[in-house]
Amino acid sequence: MLNSFFSHDAEPVQPESQCVDIEQLLAQGDYLTAIGQFESAIELYAHAITLAEQRQDLRQVAVAKEQLATVYFFQQDYPAALTTYQHAKELFSELNEPHSIAVAWHQIGVVYTRMQDYVQAEQACHESLSIKNEQGNQADIASTLNQLGNIYSDWGKLEPAVVFYQQAADIYAQLGDNCHEGVTRSNSADSLIPLQRYDEARVELQRAIICKQDGGHAAEPWKTWNILFELEHAMNNFTAAHAAKQQAIHSYLAYRRDGNDNRSGSPVPQFCSGTLRAIQENNSAVAEQELLNLPDQGYFNPVIAKLIALLRGERNPNLADDPELDFISAAELLLMLDALSA
Repeated sequence: MLNSFFSHDAEPVQPESQCVDIEQLLAQGDYLTAIGQFESAIELYAHAITLAEQRQDLRQVAVAKEQLATVYFFQQDYPAALTTYQHAKELFSELNEPHSIAVAWHQIGVVYTRMQDYVQAEQACHESLSIKNEQGNQADIASTLNQLGNIYSDWGKLEPAVVFYQQAADIYAQLGDNCHEGVTRSNSADSLIPLQRYDEARVELQRAIICKQDGGHAAEPWKTWNILFELEHAMNNFTAAHAAKQQAIHSYLAYRRDGNDNRSGSPVPQFCSGTLRAIQENNSAVAEQELLNLPDQGYFNPVIAKLIALLRGERNPNLADDPELDFISAAELLLMLDALSA
């Protein structure tokens, strides 16, 4: 669907041939994963697995496979991620490491959720929760309770989703873990809104905002502000909705301006970077034709219209102030305008 200016090829980073320390390979793989160079990370993890197998180091094989599965997950290659997490779980079972087995079950549940196989996702997370309850680590338990909330929310079973989210949030509150409490209370509010339990949703969001205020970018405050926008919009509080959206844009812009990559899964940053490159290379007409030739983008059609306007020379900052744009799209357009005015 995307080509030329609107495709992305990361600069490959080759593993150093003299590097034979498995821990170093895994650390390098983690770094490459963090900066989005997934193919290079896969090469390093595969090399680490080969070395660990040669040395008959079963645990290092399991750890490397688990990290490799995470890269596949980020690439949205869910069948590969699922298979690799399952292999890791089997190895951790041979090693009799209950904590690692529980983590693998949890991740398997996350993958099944993305695959929309909610029955398998539910089963995997209950397997994880059972082990975690035996182990007694409250933070681990809360993590899987939150994921069960995610499963039921995506499944459309909102009432049980709220129950699991609130159980997780209560544990995080007892632990004094403000960041994770904020995340789970945001999730709870997101499920309460379609149930029209607006007063409860507002209480959850108010608490989430307080919890996240000292958490920096890691707390992803833009998600909470966006849910508040949805609440105000559902209640026809349009002025308050606009204010909440502006807060979401502001916090997400701060995150992106600090050099962080988009991790939302939205294709908008890719469209924006392609448009910016075309303008900088004086190929606006070619890029415009590519955008016009794209199949219907549905939800992202308003962004495409804005990008075409930019290709035609529009530079007004108010371009991003459009109610049809979500907060991520508005923020990415503002970043583009920053770059064009630099």
